[in-house]
Amino acid sequence: MALSDHARRYLTHAMKSSFAGDEIADVVDAGSGTLSTPTKDRIKVLFANRTVGTDFAASVDAGTALTGREKEFLGTVLTNREVADEIADVLAT
Repeated sequence: MALSDHARRYLTHAMKSSFAGDEIADVVDAGSGTLSTPTKDRIKVLFANRTVGTDFAASVDAGTALTGREKEFLGTVLTNREVADEIADVLAT
């Protein structure tokens, strides 16, 4: 299952960087991969919690399901719980 265009746009907007948003979406769609250090750093800043940001980036890298806390922070960053649910669902499959 791939992310919708709507989810990709939300990621790009929320990450305040088309590069970071596209990179996260591409790794999620691929099922696993490696996020760049600048993207991981941006995640940590936007999540405003270094631990949860690091854990989220590791989940995306590994293509594993998000924890409840990671999903909660993602929803807050995106300001859209439905898009956070979609991203979590794609990672869980």
